Amino acid sequence: MHGRPGAATIQALNAGKHVLGTKPMEASLAACDDMIAAAERNGRLLGVDFDRRFVRETFELKKAVADGCFGKLLSGQISLKVLRTMDYFNDNGGWRGTRRWDGGGVLSNQFIHSQDEIAFTIGIPARVRCSIWTQTHDIEAEDLGVATWLYDSGLVLTFFATTSYAQPTWYTGLELTGTNGACFAMAGGPFPARQIRWYQQGAWSGTPPRPVELAWLNANDNFTAAVRTGAPLVYPGRDGRRSQAILDAMYRSAYEADGGWIDVQAESPIGV
Repeated sequence: MHGRPGAATIQALNAGKHVLGTKPMEASLAACDDMIAAAERNGRLLGVDFDRRFVRETFELKKAVADGCFGKLLSGQISLKVLRTMDYFNDNGGWRGTRRWDGGGVLSNQFIHSQDEIAFTIGIPARVRCSIWTQTHDIEAEDLGVATWLYDSGLVLTFFATTSYAQPTWYTGLELTGTNGACFAMAGGPFPARQIRWYQQGAWSGTPPRPVELAWLNANDNFTAAVRTGAPLVYPGRDGRRSQAILDAMYRSAYEADGGWIDVQAESPIGV
């Protein structure tokens, strides 16, 4: 997050500039709403750089979900295991791992990518609950977080994230199960190359049920096209706000509700 960029973003928008920001969008929903309001008031573009939105498998998962390839979605597991040393947290003034400047710990800084990927491909949960711990680092925020997302459809997703993994890697995992199919994806850790398999019509395959060709190379490519040609943003500010709303509800569950259920208020009141 690099120090709560809301004020600088609003200043740039008020000066007539388009803005592509980093993830997460801000440390508070109120700041996100102020950024959205400034963009819409000035007729400027506001984007949030979630790089998982420019991975082919992400769009293939989104398309498979949208087309009902899994049948009724039932459950899923999403994980991220990373190694971060205290030098990482102490560097650049020690802003990382603080609630004020980093928005939190592993859930805010590292796992927000996975959370946004799921919100983008599957949708926003109705309720979440979360518990956090600080196991191995001398930091204010968490280095281990676990969460559950509950959807109105009955879909249940569980999440696990840590920055105390033994290996210096980004070890990511995703499993999704429905009445008619499943998906398994792993990268990093013991896997030298990304592994993804789809269970469809009674058999596992490396071929996605809905192959997709990417329209953009990365966030900058998409943002440049949006500015120059009016192409739609893959990651508009309101989407950044939705992902932040899920994270905000998770932290409120952990800090204020002893891990209890919290409703997700995903939509910004701006423009309503």
